[in-house]
Amino acid sequence: MDNNKNKESFLKGALILGAAGVVVKIMGAFFRIPLGNLIGSTGMGYYQAVYPVYTLFLTLATAGFPTALAKLVSEKRAIGDYGGLHKTFRVASTVLFLTGLVSFCIFYFGADFIVNGIMKNEGALASMKAIAPALLFVPLMSSFRGYFQGRREMSKIAISQMVEQFFRVALGIAIAYYWMVSFGPEQGAAGGSVYHTFPFCATTVLSACPASGAAWAATPTGTA
Repeated sequence: MDNNKNKESFLKGALILGAAGVVVKIMGAFFRIPLGNLIGSTGMGYYQAVYPVYTLFLTLATAGFPTALAKLVSEKRAIGDYGGLHKTFRVASTVLFLTGLVSFCIFYFGADFIVNGIMKNEGALASMKAIAPALLFVPLMSSFRGYFQGRREMSKIAISQMVEQFFRVALGIAIAYYWMVSFGPEQGAAGGSVYHTFPFCATTVLSACPASGAAWAATPTGTA
């Protein structure tokens, strides 16, 4: 009976995340297509030059922590160690925040060297600095997602993804348009790069959930 229930829960969670993923992809298309039209080929060149470097730094900052956290949380939950579960989350989120902080400092303060010394594309400097703050928020956000994944609270992950993407698209397009009209393609590309900083909205949603309270984490059902 328990095995069937667990299987049902897993399939339901996979379905929720799959549906959320489709919605996120559709909203993402509504960002990239208008962005290209707004900032032109020059602006998109700056935007696309920065993104692979950002992805590399983000990968180094997270380094498999969310998956490991989900596994540890699941194990603690299975044996009823809810105090240990919350402690694991606190440690992982602290480590991810620190790795994100280090990555941000290297990325932001080393942007001039990366852009001019390595990439040889000085026009991408504004985009590099605009996308850098995302390295502070995305690793921390991933700790919340790993936590909820371990607890099989897939609906909260799905909500966070859709809220994140909504704010990314709406605010990213608005800022890219304003900066493009006011300052030109370099700043327009920087406005598009700010798109990646808005995951902090999703982190705020997750932080507002009871997961941030020790009393919630100390109960099997997730209710204080």
